[in-house]
Amino acid sequence: MGSQRPPLAALHLLGLLVISCLRGLGGLNLEDSGFMVRLSGSSSRCQGQLEVNYKSTWYTVHSQSWGWSLFHQEDPSQASKLCQDLQCGQPLIFTHLQPFSRRWILNQIICHGQQVSFSNCSLTKTNQGDPLSLICLEPPRTTPPPTTSPPTTTPEPTAPPRLRLVAGPGGLRCAGLVEFYRGSLGGTIGLESHERLEEPLGNVICAALQCGSFLKLLTETEAARALGPGEGRPLPVQWKIQNPWCVTLEECFRKVQPQAGGQVLGLVCSGEWNRVEPRGGWGRRGAPPEGHCRFLKSLHTAQDTSDSENTGEVGRGC
Repeated sequence: MGSQRPPLAALHLLGLLVISCLRGLGGLNLEDSGFMVRLSGSSSRCQGQLEVNYKSTWYTVHSQSWGWSLFHQEDPSQASKLCQDLQCGQPLIFTHLQPFSRRWILNQIICHGQQVSFSNCSLTKTNQGDPLSLICLEPPRTTPPPTTSPPTTTPEPTAPPRLRLVAGPGGLRCAGLVEFYRGSLGGTIGLESHERLEEPLGNVICAALQCGSFLKLLTETEAARALGPGEGRPLPVQWKIQNPWCVTLEECFRKVQPQAGGQVLGLVCSGEWNRVEPRGGWGRRGAPPEGHCRFLKSLHTAQDTSDSENTGEVGRGC
């Protein structure tokens, strides 16, 4: 019996020596020091050689940690927390993998106790142990919904608003159908059958056209007659009156869906001389331009006799 004691004692001493070599400096709790983990040796953050950080230094993890045997493939689900910390999917492989084991310059730790716990680890005195590697699934990629082309819309206008007249016969500049432009968007101004043009808005329009003061709103029939055959056609309706008592053009009109047909705004302004007929007639101040008179008279040719009083008022001085 006594002859068997030396070998047992020798084995015991050898075991202590191995443990001492593996534990090195001993007693490290990496989980108390802001535990960080990474995988190296590949182009993906979700596969590679397992490395942990302790006091700003990176260490590989010995593949025989927690009592594991070399090259024995443990249940990969034990590394779920590691894959989660790496923002990866579920673990697939957790063992030593030679293709990833290329970074021998790092120090190494070996851990003990509870499986895949880093609360009881030791520094190894040598760096020859096979390091652990880990392969996690790539995180699911969230595909953004397909982008649809925005509906074709008219760009927001940038230039200041302006007005233009589609002139009547004789090329009169201050009578005709009104076109309103805001930026690159232009069109005529639609009128409802019951809608009137208030004098303040008429004066704003005539002033913006540098055509004096508002004299008269053209009816639908008058507008068609004023335009005459072969004249340039006005643009489709793009606007409606928004504020008949507006002071600036920006306040006067609102955009509507384009439409063709219907009554559009047409008017007669006092003319290029920038004043209305003076009280008591034109007298020595001079008569209105001949073309202006021809235009006013043409509007009332064949008009209802019940409107004769208004005809005389508009055409006075011609």
